[in-house]
Amino acid sequence: MTTFKISPDDCLVLKAFRDSSSLREAAKLLNVDPAGLTRKVQSISAEHGLIQKVQNKWKLTSRGLELATWVENCIQGQNKVIESKNSVRIATSNWFALNVIYPNIKVIKHSFGEETKLNFQIPEKSFEQSLLEGEADFVICCHPPESPEIAHKKIIPEEWVVIAPISWKKKYFTSRSTNLYKTLKTLPYVHHTQMNMNSFLSEFDDDQKMSSLSCDNLAGVKEIVINGFGWSIVPKILVSNALNEKKLIDLPYNLNLKDRHVNLWWSRNRYNLRILSSRFQAGLKQALYE
Repeated sequence: MTTFKISPDDCLVLKAFRDSSSLREAAKLLNVDPAGLTRKVQSISAEHGLIQKVQNKWKLTSRGLELATWVENCIQGQNKVIESKNSVRIATSNWFALNVIYPNIKVIKHSFGEETKLNFQIPEKSFEQSLLEGEADFVICCHPPESPEIAHKKIIPEEWVVIAPISWKKKYFTSRSTNLYKTLKTLPYVHHTQMNMNSFLSEFDDDQKMSSLSCDNLAGVKEIVINGFGWSIVPKILVSNALNEKKLIDLPYNLNLKDRHVNLWWSRNRYNLRILSSRFQAGLKQALYE
């Protein structure tokens, strides 16, 4: 293991001499006996040459002064770490942050405690990379992780819905006897580039041919549908407000879903996160059920 070449105590001696005009004053700053300090200074001088006697008075060399300044910076940095709030970094998707996390920030923050600083991020790397490389403490994601190094907990089932513009209600879906499959096959589909339609609607064998527009994020898909450019499949959490505000319609189509849940991830080797993860799970459940 790499260690200090000069002990922390010796470093403090150098700083005391930089901040003092005499050995006696330095001893007072360090709260030590002057005779004992003299022996310590002689040892530092002999081993490292960072302090020397000039005209019968101990003075720091140029390297000693540099090291004393470094010691002061280290002390200040240590104080900032100790005095700062606990920080938790949470990575999730943009749409989930906008629709669940931010509107329920009081509930989420309460689950961690008011003394904890929360840092929300939309990672540039994959969720697994962000977690394994130490760039995030928790991930909220709508599927389980692949890496065995990542622990996860299912929070609540994830409900998905087929949505269409509100303007289509009278135009295409006025009758209860409407065959949704046949009708949807004739209408433009808004494609989420990272999602396979067949995992939800096995009858639709080629979503690319049907696609009128594509988007790489679910928030964008929602807005495109609201503006009347097609229908799509999205998490109900994403569009619950838009459905209540009559901006969209929820079509009663039987989706082919297999055990989809909102999941909370954390690294297995971060033992300190186990208790914190339980508190976070409780806060997420409250936010998702409200």
